Amino acid sequence: MALLILFSWINPAKGLLNIHEIKEQTGFAEIQLDKTDIVSKTNIILHVINTTEILDLITDFRTNAENLDGQHKDLILTELRHLTNKVRTLIPQEMRHKRGLINLVGNTQKWLFGTMDAQDRQDIDDHLKTLDLNTHNLITTINQQVEINKNYSETFKQLKEIVKRDREIILNRINNLSMANNHCYDQMFKIQIIKSRIEHIQDNIASTRYGLLHPGILTDEEIQKYEINLNKLAYVKVGVAKSENNLLLFAIKIPKEYITVQLKMVIPVPNDQNKEIDYPNEIVFSLNNSVYKYEKLKYLNELSISKHCMYKQNCNLIKNLNIEILELDIETILL
Repeated sequence: MALLILFSWINPAKGLLNIHEIKEQTGFAEIQLDKTDIVSKTNIILHVINTTEILDLITDFRTNAENLDGQHKDLILTELRHLTNKVRTLIPQEMRHKRGLINLVGNTQKWLFGTMDAQDRQDIDDHLKTLDLNTHNLITTINQQVEINKNYSETFKQLKEIVKRDREIILNRINNLSMANNHCYDQMFKIQIIKSRIEHIQDNIASTRYGLLHPGILTDEEIQKYEINLNKLAYVKVGVAKSENNLLLFAIKIPKEYITVQLKMVIPVPNDQNKEIDYPNEIVFSLNNSVYKYEKLKYLNELSISKHCMYKQNCNLIKNLNIEILELDIETILL
């Protein structure tokens, strides 16, 4: 008895059921699915955070606090101790390095965790070995762009200059009780700004550790420049590394260009002898005379050539034992 296989499209909006017979006798069928966009080129942004600069800034705050009276001093010093401990949680090991402009030349990054693949990490390491941040902030290669964003470090440096100016004011006017109170509140306000920044970094590290993208990892300028939307956000990948000179790096990979491909599903389908290929369902697409196995949210360079037996022409036929209705997607069922 011949086996009838039906390929059905269900259109909920119109309430229609379209039925198509699959007549292939090869033991498999190729079913055309929707088109989709796949990321073909990317940008990489590096957020560079100098943890030593943060600790130095806290030290400057502590010096200011020592010039206040006992009550104010205790309040601020307690908060600064909490901040110091928070900073120490940002990197595995603290090391001192000379003050000045960030310089990554010749340093090897230790990648801690994240969703960046090995090739991305190697590309970034290679770029940083040849990049002098004193004179450059942008590298362009054929396939990708690496941009250094020093927003965090610049913010801490600006605060540091403000704190130094505060010290002179405090020393000149410390005898005025009202002014002393005002300076205390002013210092606490600035400390809260630093605290917020540090906790933001902690949140980003925690999210990256578990393979999650923290919604606040991109700056407003980056969101606008790279036109980040909900679709692009799903493809953003992040890695965290530390440098030998106590720098913390967030590497953020953002989609730059897409290619549109036609997806199709290769599925086992019994022939008139009730035999089908011994291979699971696989979604594939063709590009440049090659057939790739499709995996959702992966970039083009992360996808592999399909090893499906149909393309290698080494399929084995087995007897079909499946009597269930299969749902291939929300619109397609196999009877």
